[in-house]
Amino acid sequence: MLINLSNHPSTRWSAEQMQAARAFGSVTDYPFPNVSPKWVEEDIRNEASRIATDILDTFPHDNLTIHLMGEFTLTYALLQRFHAHGIQCIASTTERIVKDLPDGKKEVLFQFVQFRRYEHA
Repeated sequence: MLINLSNHPSTRWSAEQMQAARAFGSVTDYPFPNVSPKWVEEDIRNEASRIATDILDTFPHDNLTIHLMGEFTLTYALLQRFHAHGIQCIASTTERIVKDLPDGKKEVLFQFVQFRRYEHA
């Protein structure tokens, strides 16, 4: 099973990303929370503990993989907790395609390339 713990629901993934995700089993979305820039380290620890506990209590650990993408400090705190339970976590990699528009703005598209495993420390 793949838990998609990110701000990007799997219903909006490309066909290529869904195909790669299915190699891990069924896909379940678990929204990554909005993290206030005013949060202090204790807030991050508390939120990481809440999310990790909820996921670990809800889903069987056998063959569980977590697609973990979001605000860096909370992602790191979650990664530590999941790795402590022997749960594999992955990140999605993308090709960033930038178009300069005539009005000076930029259009940015992200094209999925692969999932990459987070290494254990």
